[in-house]
Amino acid sequence: VYDILLPQTHYIQTLLDRQIALLLELKKDSALVDLFEKAYDVTGDKRKLAAMVHALMAQRRFADARAIADTITSSTDGDGMIIDISLLTFVNADKKEILAFLKKKYYTDGVRVPELFYHLGMYEFMNDEPDSARVHLESSLGGLSRDKTYQVQASRTLAALALHAKDSTGAVAYAVRADSLSSGNGKSFLALVY
Repeated sequence: VYDILLPQTHYIQTLLDRQIALLLELKKDSALVDLFEKAYDVTGDKRKLAAMVHALMAQRRFADARAIADTITSSTDGDGMIIDISLLTFVNADKKEILAFLKKKYYTDGVRVPELFYHLGMYEFMNDEPDSARVHLESSLGGLSRDKTYQVQASRTLAALALHAKDSTGAVAYAVRADSLSSGNGKSFLALVY
């Protein structure tokens, strides 16, 4: 019934949610991936594509999930979710391989989402590229309002970069921001920076 109704209703969310629940209850994972693919094809909603990538990850179909992430060339919230989820496909990969993927998304494909800025900055930091890391982590802070964990980690990394550059005032400011974002749970890091 849902297969008939959903395309006619342009994959209205209430009916889509019911079909998703039904497929999950029946443990029809492949059908769930197909459902999200059809919903994305009809609506163009990147959140549905992100849900498809998430379902692929749950099935451990990493190559398929990464292939979708490789096609991303726009900068919507859904694209940010896809980039974020696709990084899980690099579980045993070398940091340089992950950095190459992120740089391709940023420099070649022109993706400009906070999640990409954050991950690119973190991997640049880990690969000893402090100037680029600082720029990308700064860029991520404004757009990561949904995820305080990322904001806290970005602020702490920026504090470490400022300390490395012998900018104690900047380091303290970032550490204070991290402590504030973590509701006071970052006192030890703040004390270390002071």
